[in-house]
Amino acid sequence: MNNSFKDIFRGRTVFVGIGNELRSDDGIGPLVIERLRDRIDCPCINAGQVPENSFGAIVKEQPDTVVIIDAVQLFMKPGAYQLLTEEDILKTGFSTHTLSPAVFMQYLREAVDADVYLLGVQPRSTDLGQGLTAPLEDSLDELVNLIAAAREQP
Repeated sequence: MNNSFKDIFRGRTVFVGIGNELRSDDGIGPLVIERLRDRIDCPCINAGQVPENSFGAIVKEQPDTVVIIDAVQLFMKPGAYQLLTEEDILKTGFSTHTLSPAVFMQYLREAVDADVYLLGVQPRSTDLGQGLTAPLEDSLDELVNLIAAAREQP
């Protein structure tokens, strides 16, 4: 993916990481958030395993754009990532969380009238007690760099 993020991550953008760092690649969302905090001047929220608990914090930011980062079954090679809309999720993937990402995205879009995206990353493993697998370690660095570059002032 070239850095088409620049065209999407406009205005007041909030980044939200979803996942469980104790379940290998499911931790990609929170790990991206932790690395972004020192690199960009945007709210970066670690929503953990229960994104709906961060709903109020996201709405309070009054964003123009919300980007949710999560491990998602994309039926691609591990570490591959894709920026998805609500409609894409209904057709493509699912998450490891109880609340459907599409439902969460719809609630956010309606509450803040923002563009809402899911940056889904294909996991290799969501086994308990492991860190990120090698393909996701590579994707972690790449995604953080792409997002940081997209948020730099021209």
